[in-house]
Amino acid sequence: RPRLDRLKQQHDEATSTTATLGGCEKDQLKAQVSKLEGDNQKLVHQLAGLETTASRAEERRRKAEQDLDRLKQQYDGAMSIIETLNVQNASLVKEITETKQKLGANSAELKRVNRQLTDANSMIEKK
Repeated sequence: RPRLDRLKQQHDEATSTTATLGGCEKDQLKAQVSKLEGDNQKLVHQLAGLETTASRAEERRRKAEQDLDRLKQQYDGAMSIIETLNVQNASLVKEITETKQKLGANSAELKRVNRQLTDANSMIEKK
């Protein structure tokens, strides 16, 4: 922007000076003015491109923030599910441990009853 203002100032100075100079100098100044106007057009075009780029970057930034918010919500939801599963898992581990203990006791009881049946069978066969 400062360069654009400087070019406009140079253009204005060249235009006011043109009125007081001779023909040859006027032609040179007109050429300079023409060049400055061309440079000015290029700068205006570049500025428009930069504004478009900045606008697109801002749009991408807003979308990225929205995506980040969505991902944070998904993460929080997943962590909540994990906490619930951990509580359920602890309960299941306790239940499995108790069931294993009962199965161990039942197995010992089955072995004892099986021995008794085997002994009783042997006694029956001996009679």
